[in-house]
Amino acid sequence: MSKPDSMFLRALKWVQKKMVHTIVVPHEPFEDLNLDPDKPLVYVMKTESISDAAALSEITEGFGMPSPYQPLEIDGLEVPRIVCLEGRKPLFGKRESGEKFINSFTSLLALHRQRPDLDIQLVPVSLY
Repeated sequence: MSKPDSMFLRALKWVQKKMVHTIVVPHEPFEDLNLDPDKPLVYVMKTESISDAAALSEITEGFGMPSPYQPLEIDGLEVPRIVCLEGRKPLFGKRESGEKFINSFTSLLALHRQRPDLDIQLVPVSLY
């Protein structure tokens, strides 16, 4: 994914703000999903998408949730805060493998085995 402060992503956010209407369900994510703001949080998306990540970033900022661009660091291991089940689909060619996300998710599961007290919250995200 691109860096969150890149010129491309700033332009994309500006265009999305003008053209995309966002309705968040649930309206109070922390309360409605029983999320604990003091515990680590990872967003789970079906497909890797720069525009979806930009939209998610805007939404999470409004709710005071961690940015999807901010990596999650636990015990010196840094993993992306977004886990996707599939890689992105380019205009031409085949869809990229979701292997990099599966590897980071596997690392998170290994941490859970080592530290039973660790409670990483998985937040499913769907954007339509």
